[in-house]
Amino acid sequence: MLIRSVEVRVCRNPGETTSQDGMRAGGNSNFEFLIVSMKTDSGIEGHSLGFAGRGANMAGAIAASALKPFFEGKDPLFREQLWQDFRTYDRWWNHVPIYSYGPFDICLWDIAGKLCGLPLYKLLGAYRDKIPVYASRLYSQPLPAPLCWIPRTTMPGRRWRRKPKSGTPTNSIRLAE
Repeated sequence: MLIRSVEVRVCRNPGETTSQDGMRAGGNSNFEFLIVSMKTDSGIEGHSLGFAGRGANMAGAIAASALKPFFEGKDPLFREQLWQDFRTYDRWWNHVPIYSYGPFDICLWDIAGKLCGLPLYKLLGAYRDKIPVYASRLYSQPLPAPLCWIPRTTMPGRRWRRKPKSGTPTNSIRLAE
């Protein structure tokens, strides 16, 4: 099995930018991110999300020019060899930011999990089947309506409650077991 193609998509949150208070420093941000997808010649696809802060165009250009050609034609199950080879490839020729490799590595693990028919947490070595979930937001604005009904319909039998942040309106949701 070989990686047939790599796609890097540059994305931006279509909502309003956060305020300077929301980001704490550095001005407004649209929470830009990358979506990396790898397709193998056997039809298995791996996907990953990479945070890009304020520089998705730059991060996407680096990923497309340095990382995409490195992975195409390689065996996705040789994760450790690819990491070692990439370190040399990057050190001698490219000098990409250290965080650039992560989303590609997650794609490799996603492909391996799909090939084995296992969720990633079991492929890596599961510890438990259930964990409590806590969802929150960086800044306090009302939650959009879909967040209030999606968990209830996708996870029947779970109790949801709103937990207020100190001194602000109720704007966080926590899963209660």
